[in-house]
Amino acid sequence: MVRAWAVGAVIGAAIGGGGGPVRACTVEGDHIQFGSPAWDFDQDVIVRPAGGRPFRLTYVSARHLRAEVPARPGDRTNLEVHGLIAFAGTTEPLSYVVAQQVEAADGMVRLYPWARMTRARSDGADVVGSIMVHGPEETVEQVRVPCGAVALKLRVPAADRELIAGDGTWWKPRGHVRRFVLRARPQDDAPTISLAIQGSSGQPDRLSFKRLSVRGEWTQIAREGFRVVAIGWARTAALQRLTEAPSGGGGGGGPVPGLGDHRYGPSHDPRVYLGPAHVVVGTTIFAGRGEQPWATVEKDGVSLIVDRGDGWVRILRIPGIEGQDVPAFVTAAAVKRGP
Repeated sequence: MVRAWAVGAVIGAAIGGGGGPVRACTVEGDHIQFGSPAWDFDQDVIVRPAGGRPFRLTYVSARHLRAEVPARPGDRTNLEVHGLIAFAGTTEPLSYVVAQQVEAADGMVRLYPWARMTRARSDGADVVGSIMVHGPEETVEQVRVPCGAVALKLRVPAADRELIAGDGTWWKPRGHVRRFVLRARPQDDAPTISLAIQGSSGQPDRLSFKRLSVRGEWTQIAREGFRVVAIGWARTAALQRLTEAPSGGGGGGGPVPGLGDHRYGPSHDPRVYLGPAHVVVGTTIFAGRGEQPWATVEKDGVSLIVDRGDGWVRILRIPGIEGQDVPAFVTAAAVKRGP
């Protein structure tokens, strides 16, 4: 019987554990799902067995998930997945939610639980990214949030309430702009934040602000979005008043888990077993017979296997995992047939 690898050995090899540069921010969450139609994340997971060819998982249900926020916002995200089996993989850049109330950017950005961050990157003990104001089309750029205040998802509902009150008037930038700068104080050399339009700016509430106060040639304004408020100063000459409050914009089933269709039907060969089985916890799963390890069995559960009597068993279905022809072999000695 091939000696089972420790969970950390398989995962560490794929993620690149061991020494290296400063550790990236790691965000953890429970009961996270990947796949299409949209679950928590509507995207695939790529697994790269040690020494083998990568393969794609189109559905993953993780009992516990660790995600490393990359150092560059467009890079793939390293994942550590724990469920019936434990393995490492990568996926397209993730979005994150803010888990607690945070003030950032010299107090100009107020974030509340469920505010969503995209294009995120690790920077020391922080995560820097774009905060959605009204969906991905409008964002506050380059907002710095402590790593510990970022989550994959929350279980508490988002409160539906007004986050900031103005003086009753509404304002917008003059002309058609796709980026607008707010300042922490009413002076040109004060720290700034930028609000940016990523998509179409045709909707009437794009970059519209509540007025808070006026000081000389400067106006203090606030942009309220979904669980986020951006507050700052702009020169009054750069603004124009709206005749009414903007409308719209808001404020405040899937695949069956399994490894996919391997086109196996009932076997009429008595030497071949095709049916349910349990794989011993701690067993290494290989992409080939005894080579290219990529996962470790972490919990007891019922899988579908085919055993041809050659000492190696192919797992055809593992609860919580789905993909096309995923390579998954274990030693026959690690298998107990039956439901």
